[in-house]
Amino acid sequence: MLAVKSEGNVDAFDEEFAVSVSKLLRMLRQSFNMDLAFIGKFENDSRRMVYVDSDDPRSTASKNFCLTHPQRQTYCRKIADGELPSIIPDTKANDITRNMKVTEDLSIGAYLGVPIFLSDGEIYGTLCCIKYSKDRTLERRDPALLTFVAKVIADRIEVQRRKEEHQNNIRDQIYRVSANNDLAMHFQPIWSIADSSVVGYEALARFNTHPYRTPDVWFEEAHQAGLGDYLESQAIAKALSYRDKIPNNCFLSINASPEAVLSGTVSRLFTRQNATKM
Repeated sequence: MLAVKSEGNVDAFDEEFAVSVSKLLRMLRQSFNMDLAFIGKFENDSRRMVYVDSDDPRSTASKNFCLTHPQRQTYCRKIADGELPSIIPDTKANDITRNMKVTEDLSIGAYLGVPIFLSDGEIYGTLCCIKYSKDRTLERRDPALLTFVAKVIADRIEVQRRKEEHQNNIRDQIYRVSANNDLAMHFQPIWSIADSSVVGYEALARFNTHPYRTPDVWFEEAHQAGLGDYLESQAIAKALSYRDKIPNNCFLSINASPEAVLSGTVSRLFTRQNATKM
């Protein structure tokens, strides 16, 4: 399957989504004996193929194959608007499609398509299949399977959008914490039973935000949003800035995740600082 990234307002689909869509498109294409299946997304005034599945080299290898077309010139838009049926067994026999430029551009002989409706009524785009030759057997096929798969894909799109919205909120909160200097360090004494004295201090991150959330929540969500290294580096750098205030006979203990250590974040910060007390 060819997964195509869109320009502009892009849905950030993850690998799990891509795999599930790949299986759905292939199943659909093979079930209807079509040459190509795709998800077409309506973006501004264009229809862009954002996921394409095909075994036919003509589908994407041809220099004439175009992934983006003006909406009004596509079957997708006309099907979404009710101007075309969901099943077109012979595009040359249809009064509308026989004269459309996209018919020749994509070598469309037969076509299947249904709108992808989101729960708020938005038409995301269409789920479509193309065959390079006419196929009269499609006249006997029910588009119910196509409609069902479109609903499944719509559900997956909305799950991905909610996930991305949540992660964007997390990123905004983390950047706001950094900008407002809401990340503070507390230093917990480390007591030696043998010496009956304080031998070091453990640097503990605290977030001065309302409502208060514990550090483990902040760092866990930061990693989920792809800002784990960023937030940890902020905390470690702040802890290191206090090293000169640590008594000479004490060490400073800093917490770091395995990811931050393996990525080199910790070593880079230590290299820039005097880490003799660490």
